[in-house]
Amino acid sequence: MPLQIHSIEHIIRIVAIKLTGRFDAFEAPKVRVLVDENLNKNICHLVFDLSEVEMLDSAGLAVMVSALNLTAVAAQNFLKELQAK
Repeated sequence: MPLQIHSIEHIIRIVAIKLTGRFDAFEAPKVRVLVDENLNKNICHLVFDLSEVEMLDSAGLAVMVSALNLTAVAAQNFLKELQAK
């Protein structure tokens, strides 16, 4: 049998978001906008670096949970696109 060669396209759609200071109800909308902007750029995975966050309240946590759900949908859509090729 002759050699078969398959090219695999590697696309990395990951963005790391480093936050510093207080991630609270006053700052959460800014992060939500950033999440939405990245999803509009076809980013499938977001990594939050919280190592320098001094305080995280429920509004900040809600943004991260929302980002988790939205990126899961984006990743599923991306996989469907790849399978259709």
